[in-house]
Amino acid sequence: MCLAWATRLLLALALGVGGTGLLSLMYAPPARAATTLTWDGGDLLNVVWSDATNWNPDLVPSAGDRLVFPAVAPDKTNTNDLAAGFDIASLSIDTGYTISGNAIDLTNPDAQISTTGTSTFAPDLTLSADTTISGTGTLTLSGVVSGSGVGLTMSGSGTVTLSGANTYTGSTTVTAGTLRIGAADRIADASALNVTGGTFALNGFNEAVGSLQGTGGTVSLGGNTLTVTQGSSQTFAGVIAGAGGALTKTGASSLTLSGNNTYTGATTVSAGTLLLSHANALGTTAAGTTVASGATLELNDVDVGAEALTLNGG
Repeated sequence: MCLAWATRLLLALALGVGGTGLLSLMYAPPARAATTLTWDGGDLLNVVWSDATNWNPDLVPSAGDRLVFPAVAPDKTNTNDLAAGFDIASLSIDTGYTISGNAIDLTNPDAQISTTGTSTFAPDLTLSADTTISGTGTLTLSGVVSGSGVGLTMSGSGTVTLSGANTYTGSTTVTAGTLRIGAADRIADASALNVTGGTFALNGFNEAVGSLQGTGGTVSLGGNTLTVTQGSSQTFAGVIAGAGGALTKTGASSLTLSGNNTYTGATTVSAGTLLLSHANALGTTAAGTTVASGATLELNDVDVGAEALTLNGG
């Protein structure tokens, strides 16, 4: 007798006088290899991730898959109804998508999110490794991005808005493009901000970060305040800009500003040392600088403009 592949095989066995029993043998098919699944919205009445006909090939996403949401698809509003914590390797989103639903994990050591066009991704994201966001589009991450000791890197020429109350504790790095916040305090206070290119923009909101560092790029304050709790001594060589924007330095470690800054708001040194290595490190002279008792403002062989300086003794 040939036993065909099946998910359940039942064998009835006689166990002796006065008794019978049922032996159930379960066959579990081997887990399939991770693959790339492209959304095609095949089921227009059921636009959920668990419907295999919505993907090409016709498979329900499983652990380690790479999910692609292409430029052309019949329905770009869809929902992740898979179990919360379902893990994927990468996420590629083209224009026009509104994606909602359960949380997902990005578990690939080289996790990537790429974007083209304008889309919104609402599920919470848990990072297991440092994750890079790249591409040319405009993407809003409105869910919570979490992860212990891991962070986000913005690259490419696109724009990404962080709108969730994010809790990841690794660095927030900008190498190209624009990374902006969509509400106040969207980056965990312990997260270091490292800008080497591109722009980090407050986008109309106040923000606090664990430290500021980097070799270039722009921190765009607009008319808002960036508070830097300098947890380690670092240098920022990029430009801090913003009409009416203000900078507050707290924390015991030193922050060196060596860029040609143009922000016009106040500078406040509440703790530690703010070291100036450029004549325009404090931005324009319009709003002045305040140094709290016990804090230090240090000039490193530069002459700064004639602005109001308030020293609070103690």
